[in-house]
Amino acid sequence: MFLAFFSLLLMGEAVLLPLIIGYFAFASGDTGVTLNGVETSIGEVRLEIVLSLFVGWLFVVAFAVGFWKGVPIARHGFVTIFVVLLVIIAVKSSSLNVIPGMALWTGLLYWYFYRKTNVSNYFSPK
Repeated sequence: MFLAFFSLLLMGEAVLLPLIIGYFAFASGDTGVTLNGVETSIGEVRLEIVLSLFVGWLFVVAFAVGFWKGVPIARHGFVTIFVVLLVIIAVKSSSLNVIPGMALWTGLLYWYFYRKTNVSNYFSPK
């Protein structure tokens, strides 16, 4: 039940992200934006923002469809992204107080996708 709700939530995000991408793609070049703590104009970072959002949109669509159809690679990819983010945060972050929360979420996702019986059975080959 939760997986279906989460899949629908991701599909909703997949519908909204192109609108956000469109805003940044067509916004006036002198519009101010803060990126990585530095105030700059959208014209200087437009390509970086649009490409990042587009790659995020591709992941969202892939995971939404994968969860909905029960494709096993979707759960592997989703958990892997959280593990990679945990490693990046541990290496790059100056504030280490985020690591326990991120580790907790990664552990919960691992338990949900691999240890919870009904979800594990849903993703197992038929």
